[in-house]
Amino acid sequence: MRRALVALAAVLLSCASEREPVVVIAHRGAATLEVENSLAAFRMAKKQGADGVELDVSLTKDGVNVIMHDELLDRTTTCTGPVRDRTLAELEASCRLKNDEPIRTLEQTLREIGGEFPLIFVEIKVWDDRAVAQTDDAITQILRSGHVANVVSSSYDEAVNARLAERQKDGIVAGWDARTDRALTQAQKHGSKWALLPFEVLGPHTGDLAKAAGKQLCVYVVSSRADFNTAYDAGVRVLMTDSVPLLRAAIDE
Repeated sequence: MRRALVALAAVLLSCASEREPVVVIAHRGAATLEVENSLAAFRMAKKQGADGVELDVSLTKDGVNVIMHDELLDRTTTCTGPVRDRTLAELEASCRLKNDEPIRTLEQTLREIGGEFPLIFVEIKVWDDRAVAQTDDAITQILRSGHVANVVSSSYDEAVNARLAERQKDGIVAGWDARTDRALTQAQKHGSKWALLPFEVLGPHTGDLAKAAGKQLCVYVVSSRADFNTAYDAGVRVLMTDSVPLLRAAIDE
């Protein structure tokens, strides 16, 4: 009996050791502990064990992408009103994040954290009719940052995603995010390297289908051990979460 138990333990340990590596992406950084999309949030996520981070950009009045999830400044900054109603200079002069950090451009943020994370997801938030111009500015900032190979850019806006796919020839890494399982088929159609899709639309073989199609896949937002198991069993190895410690604990089980 003792030998049988030892043999069973050896088999279980062998199976556990064969688990493929999982890449953990912190959604807006450690946003439950720090102001989302701030350097403090990104660096806290690093301390928690994140392999990468996700951040959002919105466009100023004078056409510069700054790190901001919302259309309005109200929730995370000391100012109010739409981001698009203020120039970059106005934001820099009169607005701060609620942890007293300045509002930063995409390039500034990538220069700060690009050396700390091998994978950074940039979501381009489109709030007006400047989608293509906004995309081109984001691309310019990413290329200037010196960390273009680390950055995967995407949007819920199809014009943005298509433009990113077109610019892959310049070194940009394009993703396609459609909020539905169309993300994978659209990534295939347009040649985008990555597909991003919500956990809620994940099928039992989506990760395997992405791999067969030669696409990288990131699923968001994974919020529990059960979610992790479902995503892992579906073949997904890049997971975005609001809780890095929770996901790390699920991986280590």
